[in-house]
Amino acid sequence: MPYILGVDIGTGSTKAVAISEQADSVLLTEQVSYPTFQPMPHCSEQSPELIWQAFVKCIRQVISKLKEEPKAIGLSSAMHSIIPVDQNGIALMNMITWADGRSADIAKRIRSSPPAKTLYEATGTPIHAMSPLCKLVWLNENQRDIFTKAHKFISIKEYIWFKLFHVFEVDHSMASGEGLMDVNNLNWYEPALKIAGISTDQLSALVSTSHHRWELSDEAKQLLPTLSAPFVVGAGDGVLANLGSNAITTGVAALTIGTSGAIRVARDKPCYNFDCMTFNYRLDEKTIICGGPVNNGG
Repeated sequence: MPYILGVDIGTGSTKAVAISEQADSVLLTEQVSYPTFQPMPHCSEQSPELIWQAFVKCIRQVISKLKEEPKAIGLSSAMHSIIPVDQNGIALMNMITWADGRSADIAKRIRSSPPAKTLYEATGTPIHAMSPLCKLVWLNENQRDIFTKAHKFISIKEYIWFKLFHVFEVDHSMASGEGLMDVNNLNWYEPALKIAGISTDQLSALVSTSHHRWELSDEAKQLLPTLSAPFVVGAGDGVLANLGSNAITTGVAALTIGTSGAIRVARDKPCYNFDCMTFNYRLDEKTIICGGPVNNGG
């Protein structure tokens, strides 16, 4: 039976869901877990390579059990992660996850600075330790050797996308949670980059959430030798929760309780609240998902 495959790169595991081409039934689900490391207080790290292996394993298991390839593969991912990589996409350290709190003091410092409100309203991202902006400042100040060696600073989805296609690209949705992108104009926001101490050359190329690629890299072909379906870059897990639950019209909210928790509504423009630091992340070029989170959910 023809099917579409959705793969979610989550905090505790990567999950693959095969749905019928008409999207009226779930045919199969697969899940592969991986650990989180806490090398010091307030730290939350994971191995990008273990997550890549889980990603490949999920896809291979689905194809093996359904005896045919999907028509297309769409990606979802946990947001706010950061990985310094070299020009070959090799990680220079473990991934710092969204739950990492080591940059909390830096977030307080930025939030109390004169440009804080402008920064928040331009990027739509709360000035918080979860934000890659704050994580980058922490790396610059505390792990300078890694910071200066990095060719790019990328998220876990970008890491996997590079493994698949050997290009550095990031969708507008994932980028909108980094505190580095202008959420209204869909480009990298130079004042934020200046605070982080980086340039646009050290970030991936911005693409639409509907952007797709077909031709796998040599590395990916070895692990997924028969796969010829297009990969759609997709979006962040939070905004896709609204799409999946059909909470994308005015007056409808989605409540998600996972590793974290959040309530979100869809709008055609941001909804700012500097005191509460509500977030404003992109679903696509026309839709922004606004809401508030808690870091400890289910």
